[in-house]
Amino acid sequence: LNPGVKQDLVKTINPEKSERVALMKCPACGHGWINPAPSQAMLDSLYASSSHDVVGMTWENELEEKTLSNSERLVLRLARTLTETKPQARPRYLEIGVGRGILYQSVRRLGLDVTGVETGTWGQQDGIVSSLSDVSPSIFDLIACIDVLEHLENPVALVSHLRKFASANRRLVCRFPRVDSPEARLRGGQ
Repeated sequence: LNPGVKQDLVKTINPEKSERVALMKCPACGHGWINPAPSQAMLDSLYASSSHDVVGMTWENELEEKTLSNSERLVLRLARTLTETKPQARPRYLEIGVGRGILYQSVRRLGLDVTGVETGTWGQQDGIVSSLSDVSPSIFDLIACIDVLEHLENPVALVSHLRKFASANRRLVCRFPRVDSPEARLRGGQ
């Protein structure tokens, strides 16, 4: 552990287990994680069943664009800019962790060629696959990875893998929650 890393014991998100895990927090950047990290197989099983323990009980009420986070609004601004600066070409967009598809559909309505990856059953829409390995290797103009990295056993591996989908002048927008951010405080620490 790095000096100053804080930890609290919390119940795991797995509804079938009563064990407690250490909720870790870096004092320098505010990044939070659990220790031990859940296996990717356990995370995949929760997502595949559209578990409310993963997506939360409020997702059904958040199906409108007005609920987009600042990061998601940034993705939309970048997508609009791409359509304005590349009128002859159809810009390509890749979204990792589509969820219910609010951002995905918003970008699609702007006219981009969209591809999405979502392991949960709620993400089964046209153009969405269940694994990044199902995405044909090609260059995307914009890649979004919103609230996904904190759910992975090895987030660095995903970001490294995404390099094969983007050239140096492309945009990758990632967001992961900080437990002490204003947004988290407004949502009651969730």
